[in-house]
Amino acid sequence: MATTAPSSCGSSPSMMSLRSLELADQENEIHDLEELSHELDEISHKSEQEKDDKNGTQDRHEVDDRDKENEQQDEKDDGDKQDDSNPKVEFKRSMSGASVARDEGRMRKILIRVWFGFLMLLFFSVILYSGHLYICALVALCQTILFRELVKVRYNTYFHIIEETIPLFRTTQWMWFAVATFYTYSDFAVELVKSNTALHQYLPYAQLQGSLSFVLYSSTFVLSIATMQIGHIRFQLNQLCWTIVVLCLTVGQLKYIMHNVYNGLIWFALPILLVVANDIFAYFAGMTCGRKFIRKPFINLSPNKTWEGFIGGWVGTM
Repeated sequence: MATTAPSSCGSSPSMMSLRSLELADQENEIHDLEELSHELDEISHKSEQEKDDKNGTQDRHEVDDRDKENEQQDEKDDGDKQDDSNPKVEFKRSMSGASVARDEGRMRKILIRVWFGFLMLLFFSVILYSGHLYICALVALCQTILFRELVKVRYNTYFHIIEETIPLFRTTQWMWFAVATFYTYSDFAVELVKSNTALHQYLPYAQLQGSLSFVLYSSTFVLSIATMQIGHIRFQLNQLCWTIVVLCLTVGQLKYIMHNVYNGLIWFALPILLVVANDIFAYFAGMTCGRKFIRKPFINLSPNKTWEGFIGGWVGTM
C-alpha cells in the first residue's frame, strides 16, 4: 500500500496536461467551426445578394419594357385620336367604306339584273315558240297590268275622297277598260274572219260586234253618269278623263299589234328586242361611263339617267 500511493500522486500533473491539450484542441475546433460557419454565412449572403441583384435587374428590365409598351400604346392612342379628330382622315375613312359598300351594291344590282334579264328572255322565247295565240294572250296580260298600275296612282292619291263619297269608282274604271279591250280585239277578230275564207262561217257572229260594243259603251257611260255626286262632279270628270288617257296609252296604241303578230312574228319580236337592247346598252354605259364626260343632268324627272347612258343605248341599238 505504501508503494502505490506515490505513483498515483506523481501521475496527476500529466493527466492535467492532457486534459488541457484536449480542451485546447476542442477550442481550436470550435473556433474553426465558427470561422467556417461565418464563411458559409458570408457566401450565402453574397449568393442571395447576387440573386437579388439579378432579380432586381430583370424586374427593372421588365418594368422598362412595360413602360416602353405603355408609351408606344399611348403614342398610338394619341395618333388615333388625332386621326379621329382630323376631318381629312375621317373623310377618307368614310369615303373608303362608302366606296366599298357602293361597289358591292353595284355588283349585286348587276347580278340581279342579269339573272332576271335572262329569265325574261327565256320566258319571251318560250312564248314566241308557243305561237300567235299565246303572244296575243301575253299582250292582253301586259295591257291589263299596265292599266292597273296607271289608274292605281290617282286612286291611291285621292283614296280619302273616293272611299267616302264616290260609289263604284273602281268598277266603272275597269268597265271602261273592258269596253275598250272588247272593241279592239273584236274588231281584229272581225277582220280576221272576213279575210280568211275558212272562217266565213263565223260571219253572222262577226256582224254583231258593232252592236255589242255600242251596248257595252252605253251601259258603262250611263253607269258613270249615275254615280256622279253633287259637289264632286268636277273631280269625277277629271278622273274619267284620266281613265280615258290611260286607255289610249294601254289599249289604243296597241290596237294594231295583233296585225303585226299575224303578219309575221318578226314584226312583233324585232321592236321588243330593240327596246331590250337599248335598255341593256344604256344601263351598262351609264354604269361604266356615267357623268365622266358630260356632267350636265340628262333629265330632272329621273336624276340617275345620264347622257353617257343615253348615247350608249342609242349606239348599241343602232
